[in-house]
Amino acid sequence: MNLSENFYRKNKLNFTMTVFSLFYSGVVFVFLAVLMQMILDIVTSGDISRIKNAVLMSAGYVALLGIGWLLERFFRNRFVEKALRQYKDHVFSLVMKKTNFQLIRSPIFTRCGNKSTNITVSLTIKK
Repeated sequence: MNLSENFYRKNKLNFTMTVFSLFYSGVVFVFLAVLMQMILDIVTSGDISRIKNAVLMSAGYVALLGIGWLLERFFRNRFVEKALRQYKDHVFSLVMKKTNFQLIRSPIFTRCGNKSTNITVSLTIKK
């Protein structure tokens, strides 16, 4: 299985809902432009009777924006968490399938003040 396929394996619902919530948020922001235009028209015309309608639409907008924000936050976090967990598990299983995994004499350099210390690590894992 390809490593990038692990991001979407058993995670398509979260991905689809993340895309949907982002699209939903975009539509709600377009609605914001319409609402602002309506409020500007009310202010310039001086018609106070239409202000009740604008206030109700503003309250509805705030509710729609809150729903969109919650959907986006919930599904995006679930998608990323599950995708990274699956990717990590798959990579770890590929590493553990190796019959003879060796890390031989890999130098690790650490800085101690102005001088550097060379530490040599030798690790052999055999089944």
